Amino acid sequence: MDDQSTRWPPATRVVLPSFTDFAPPQRVNGLSFTVGELPEFTVNDGRVVSHPGWDLLASIADYRNEADASIVIPSQNAGLGERAGSARYPTVLTGQVSLLSPPDRPAGTYHSTMTLTLVSR
Repeated sequence: MDDQSTRWPPATRVVLPSFTDFAPPQRVNGLSFTVGELPEFTVNDGRVVSHPGWDLLASIADYRNEADASIVIPSQNAGLGERAGSARYPTVLTGQVSLLSPPDRPAGTYHSTMTLTLVSR
């Protein structure tokens, strides 16, 4: 049986840190608003010759309260900065995530998952 690495171009690989720290929240129109910087992450695309690049898509899941997972801040309240994008070569990217907390959610620690999807062109 042939080794797959000899039959297929090298895979596209993303190296991504596991968390983002948010700045202390600010009050904006009576609501809690905060911004977090995503750590830099690297996309290595070994298919440079055989494929014309990729697009990076991002989605954010609902934020769940650490003490009570039934308390949720909907993902619609999160925003993603415009620093994700497209490229053709090994690329270092970063971004910004914002979160607007509804007034009826208790203070606390909330967790979410961001999914990054690379789509070949």
